[in-house]
Amino acid sequence: MRNASAFSLALGILTLGSISANSADIAAGNAKAADCSDCHGPAGISENPVIPHLAGQHADYLMHQMRNFKSGVRDNPFCVPMVDHLSDEDINNVAA
Repeated sequence: MRNASAFSLALGILTLGSISANSADIAAGNAKAADCSDCHGPAGISENPVIPHLAGQHADYLMHQMRNFKSGVRDNPFCVPMVDHLSDEDINNVAA
C-alpha cells in the first residue's frame, strides 16, 4: 500500500508537469527560442560538440533548466541572457 501511494504521488507530479507543457503555445515558443538556435541549431541539434542538443529533450527538463538559468542556480554567460527576460509562460512555450 505504501508503494502504491508513493507511485500515485509521483505520477501526479509528473502529470502536472505535462499539463503545463501540453497547454503551451508552440508557435509563441518557437518565436521566443529563435535566438537559441544560434548555438543549439535551428532544429535544436547543435553542430558544436560542447553545446548540447535540445531536440528530443523532455519539456519538463527544459523548463527546469531554463528556470535554473533564470534564477542563477545554473550559470552560463550565453544562456542566462537568453532566458532572463522570459516569463514562466514563455518558458513553458519554449520548452514545448
